[in-house]
Order: sequence, then structure tokens, then C-alpha cells
Amino acid sequence: MKVLVTGASGLIGFEVCRQLIDRYASVHAVDNLSRGLDYPTCDRFYNLDLSNPASFNELDNDYDVIYHYAAINGTAHFYDKPNDVARTNTLIDMNIIEFAKTLKIKPLIVYASSSEVVAGSSTESLSETDNIYVEGISNPRWSYRIAKIMGENYIRNSGLNYLVCRYFNIYSSLSKEGHFVADQVKKIRNGVFSIIGHNETRSFCHASDAVDATLYCADRYLNEVVNIGNDEEIEIGEAAKDIAEVLGLENDSINWEHLNSRHGSVTRRLPNIEKLRSLYPEYLPMSFKEGIYKSFGI
Repeated sequence: MKVLVTGASGLIGFEVCRQLIDRYASVHAVDNLSRGLDYPTCDRFYNLDLSNPASFNELDNDYDVIYHYAAINGTAHFYDKPNDVARTNTLIDMNIIEFAKTLKIKPLIVYASSSEVVAGSSTESLSETDNIYVEGISNPRWSYRIAKIMGENYIRNSGLNYLVCRYFNIYSSLSKEGHFVADQVKKIRNGVFSIIGHNETRSFCHASDAVDATLYCADRYLNEVVNIGNDEEIEIGEAAKDIAEVLGLENDSINWEHLNSRHGSVTRRLPNIEKLRSLYPEYLPMSFKEGIYKSFGI
């Protein structure tokens, strides 16, 4: 097997390369290193900008599987440079899908979608069959969301084999600025004890669990949309306290400042992972606190 991983220096792509390297004959990795010099474990690395179609001339033409994670991510970017996010992510998705059509064999594309696509759902837990609504179309936060909706639609109508993975709040020690865990760790280490949206809830999943589930499904199933995450729900305020404890602080000595959520942030995000568990009955993700110890424990 020969595999291509895009966005291979990112949070999930890096872990995909790590878990793939012992399983496949050849792993090729692509990233433009825009968010740091995290070189993944791989057989060949390409520093390329996949929003430029000419970049694909550097790649081979015989990949069996493409794990596609290249994108501008991070909530702060959605608000601060929405047009860059929407334009770049849509171009990358279209370019990689069109590239896949030119390969010698028909590859499987594992597409990294996001819980953001169903952010407007009113259901208690978010399932793969929920209808997708976009309320307040001009909200800059939706720049990432709309690009992912477009990507899902494009790949599912491409004629290629696919697995669409909707990831829910993935984190690890490689989490970058703009994600809750990375931002909270940085603030706490700098003596800043503020929490944005403290009473909102999220369901965090460690990258190692998310990738384990992804590879399991990719090896066995075609043309599916699967929620990848953890259905352990936790308040943002409690999550911040868990991070502080893991970093060696006593929460009783901290005077936490509660800040308002940013416009468009949902009050609750809980994935329905019944489908994932039916496909992968042994799936048992670690708790948030276990994952924080794994990533940042002292």
C-alpha cells in the first residue's frame, strides 16, 4: 500500500502518519509548515502549498489511499481572516479531489470534516444524518464551516471512494493556537486564568483515539460519513480546571475570570457516536483528564 497524508504536520495529520508508518509500505506526507516545524514520521516529505494546482506535479501518481487533512484551522483564524480560510480550504479540497481522479488507480479518500458542519443543529447530540443549516450567513466563523460543507458535498459527488470523518474537538500536545486546549494551556502557564464560555459544554477526544478510529474505519468501510470523537461531555470551566490541575496548580488558589463567548459559539457540542461504535465495537476513548495527562502531564 502507498499512502498520501496532507496536512501532515497538523494535529491529526501528524498522528495519522505516526500510526500509519508501521502499517503501510510507503507513507508520503505533505504540509506547507505554516503552523510550525513539526515534521511527521514518513517515508517522504513534501513542503507544498496545495491551494496551488501546480504543486501536485511534485507528487507521485499511484497512491492507494489519501488521508486529507490540509486546511487552515483554529477558531481564531475563522474570525480574524475568514476569507483566507474559506478560499484556501475550498481550493485545497477541490484540488486534492481532482488530483485523485488522475491517479493510476481509484484511491480511497479519507476526508477530514468537522463538527462545525452541524453546529446549527438543535438536536441533543449531533448525528451523521442531521440536516445542516447555516444561520447568519455573514458570520465570519462560518468561513471554515461552509468550506467543509462544500468539501463534503464535492467528495460525495466525485465518483471516488471516500470516508468522511467528522471530528469533534480533537486535541493533543500538538494542538495549536486557536484551539481551546492549546490556548488554555498557554494562558495558564503564563499566569492568565480566564475562561471563554465557561458554562458551554464540549466533548473532547484525544488525537490518538481519533486516529485509531479513523484507520480502523478506513481499512473496512467505503462511502460512509462517521462522527469521530468522544461522547464524554464536560463544561469548559471544568475542562480548564482539569488542565490547571495537570499543570500542577491548585484550583482553590485560582481566581478564574469568566469571559463571554465569541459570536457563533454553540452552547453545547455532543457527538452521537453510535454509528462509530457499531462499526468499531471495541472503540473506547480515554477521558479528557486522562488525555490531558498524556499530553501535558508533569
